[in-house]
Order: sequence, then C-alpha cells, then structure tokens
Amino acid sequence: MDTISPFLDINTIQPGVSSHTYQFVRTDSNVVNFVFNNIKLVDSLHNEPLSHGFVKYRIQQKPNNANGTKIT
Repeated sequence: MDTISPFLDINTIQPGVSSHTYQFVRTDSNVVNFVFNNIKLVDSLHNEPLSHGFVKYRIQQKPNNANGTKIT
C-alpha cells in the first residue's frame, strides 16, 4: 500500500515492473495497493536476499508545485 503525496497527480500513475505478479488497485483518492497473491517469499532468517519483493511505478507532479516542494 502507498499513500500518494498531495503534490503528485494520482491520475498519471503508471504501474511498472515488479519482482512478482501483482494486481494494482486504487482504493481511495490518494491510496494505491499493489496486491501480491501467493508471493511466498522465503523467511529472511533462512535466506535474507530472497526474502524481498519490489514494485516500481511512475507518477507525475502536479503542475505549479513551488520550487523546492518536498515530495515524500
């Protein structure tokens, strides 16, 4: 789950590559979910490097953000 900053235009979001198959769901005006069904990652105590997954996406800023606006 990710809460999108009010300084970003959620209507421009483009889901991208990931470590595993996922479903993209917009659940609120500024919240998106990346659902990984049956991801079955390994326990980090047994194999830390294989216990990670990732998803990337692109999103544009809203026009007219002031210079120096911090987007977190």
